[in-house]
Amino acid sequence: MGNADIDKAEILLKLPDILKSDNLGNVHVILLKGTDSSQVPIVRLMDLTIGICCDICVNNLLAVINTKLLHDYSKIDV
Repeated sequence: MGNADIDKAEILLKLPDILKSDNLGNVHVILLKGTDSSQVPIVRLMDLTIGICCDICVNNLLAVINTKLLHDYSKIDV
């Protein structure tokens, strides 16, 4: 694991303390096994006012590409 990977994991491990607020709850870090045997840290949280759950990860390029693709699809049809 390179220094960049360590920095990402350290940042994500600090996020629960940073994100805790009156309207955010259940904030915690989950370490998942990646397909290449790497650890993929995810911060999972819930907006308590509207009940929406969210996962945050760092440098998930496929997710960024898929989000852009969905955005482009939404522009095709009104």
